Amino acid sequence: MEPGSIPMGKERILLVDDDETQVISIRNMLQRLGYKVTAFTDGREALKVFSEKPYDFDLVITDHMMPQMMGENLAQEMLRIRSEIPIVLCTGKVDLVPDEEIKEKGLRA
Repeated sequence: MEPGSIPMGKERILLVDDDETQVISIRNMLQRLGYKVTAFTDGREALKVFSEKPYDFDLVITDHMMPQMMGENLAQEMLRIRSEIPIVLCTGKVDLVPDEEIKEKGLRA
């Protein structure tokens, strides 16, 4: 890799955020980096697709605060279906969820 170059990916990412602007922005950025992105603005829809084909994804990135289904609840349901799937829980509120609470819900960190 040359200095200053950005590593490219090829993994399949499931992206969930209730903010459509965020979804478009993050999806476009990840796709430019080579990732295959399936995006949703509703956690319930994302869970439905994930439950039908849980091995179609290598990583889940989800917002924490969403109106229809909170990201941590979505993560818990996905982990029940496929316990080893890596999940990134994102939030703009740094101290919103303590690490202990995250681990109690089955998330790694």
